[in-house]
Amino acid sequence: MKRSFKLSKIDCPACADRMEMAVSKLPFVENAEINFLIKKLNIEIAEEHLDETVKEINKAVSRIEPSCKIIS
Repeated sequence: MKRSFKLSKIDCPACADRMEMAVSKLPFVENAEINFLIKKLNIEIAEEHLDETVKEINKAVSRIEPSCKIIS
């Protein structure tokens, strides 16, 4: 399934690239793409693992840019 999330407080394009790589490496994430200009994260994921993966995505994003959060 494909899902899109808004990203809050993301200010650095290099950080967005690092976030995209980190999210791509998470279990159950088949594809991840961050569009820095519109502050959007697009992922492909198995539906049954959505809730746990969203938590892991938030952790990965926060490690790179602590003020950044994903908004469902």
